[in-house]
Amino acid sequence: SIQVVIQLINILSKAINLRSLTLLDYTLYKYPTFYDVIPHLKKLRFLKTGDSMSYQALTSLRSPLVQISLTTGMDFDPIEALAHFSDTLQEVSLVNPQISCAGVIYPHVVLLVLTRYNPPLLSTLIPIFPNAQELIMTTGHAEDTEDTYKQCKERNVKYQKERRQWSPLVSLRTDSGGLFGLALQHSLTSLSLLSPIHADEYLDLLEESLKPLHLVYLAITYVPGPDSIQLHRA
Repeated sequence: SIQVVIQLINILSKAINLRSLTLLDYTLYKYPTFYDVIPHLKKLRFLKTGDSMSYQALTSLRSPLVQISLTTGMDFDPIEALAHFSDTLQEVSLVNPQISCAGVIYPHVVLLVLTRYNPPLLSTLIPIFPNAQELIMTTGHAEDTEDTYKQCKERNVKYQKERRQWSPLVSLRTDSGGLFGLALQHSLTSLSLLSPIHADEYLDLLEESLKPLHLVYLAITYVPGPDSIQLHRA
């Protein structure tokens, strides 16, 4: 109700020492007083939100965020909206991000979580998070094979070989669309893979698509179809 939202905004206005904030299912951006509160949350380090945040609200934040989780797809480019956190963010979680912004780099992000991400766009993403160490990604393309994204793979290989980007990545949790689209050019230490086919049918493709030399953790889970795929950080 409107009264609940007004009360929540009033509470936020007094929580000047707030370090962690989770806002779900409240369309606070529709209320002008919300934008008066946002700049005063200067100690905020973790933000998890969905439809509560508009582009204006995100760009109004002035705290040095370390972690952010946007739980729903936004109608704007989150990379651009979060650009003023590029020097502080270490963990980023996005749902179906529509990325068009070029030139913004998040050098300190070590954990990147992507839900429903389109594999052909990976070549756009790699330069933005060049030092990611752990990637958790579902694509919704679990039935893809190694030949699905030839051009995408070629671009990703070029970025990794010529620019040495994503060389710090050591841990990957994804489905086959993510594995084949990413086309990693170095060894991982940890791989967790959700496969739409049984593991014994999958290992040949896996061996061709990944350098397994340094693996210390490997998990391949059979799932009946892409609709059942969910990844969670251990």
